[in-house]
Amino acid sequence: MTTQTNEEIIAEIKWTERAIQTYGGVTPNIIRPPFGDYDDRVREIFKQLGYKVVLWELDSDDWMVVSNSTTFTKDYVTGNFTEWASNTTATAGHISLEHDIYSQCTDMVPDIFPIVMDKNFDIKTVGECLNRPLYNPLQNSTDTATTTTTAAATTPSSYSTPNKRKRQWYSKRYLNARNARRV
Repeated sequence: MTTQTNEEIIAEIKWTERAIQTYGGVTPNIIRPPFGDYDDRVREIFKQLGYKVVLWELDSDDWMVVSNSTTFTKDYVTGNFTEWASNTTATAGHISLEHDIYSQCTDMVPDIFPIVMDKNFDIKTVGECLNRPLYNPLQNSTDTATTTTTAAATTPSSYSTPNKRKRQWYSKRYLNARNARRV
């Protein structure tokens, strides 16, 4: 984003915001700049548009499995998580980067989850880590000159429930399997 003009950044953010509003029914308030590419100017534009920048600190390199499957395998990615989860000097949690756009990446979640859970990490969404909703209430308007109504919920169940259920399902499945091994 650092190579774009202010106008290009604003246009890209607002068009993306509109698409998310149209198809997701919410207005996001956090942003991960593509490739993590931002500077103070870009950060200020995000701030003025009401966004908080959230970046990863650990890159799983899962995308490399897709782009270079002969050199990078699932074992490479799970090895990254094993190394991170074994770090006993960490004083806080981590935000890791994974890509849900590729099935090869999402297919690794059942292998990664036990690695993290075995080290007693508590897997959370970014919103849970920040203790704030990830989106603002959607402003709906039938006549912008006279009437504006706000959606009642700031956390639509259509967004939070599937991810929470998926985490709960993996947690329960994993913990049951781990307890069965200990018996």
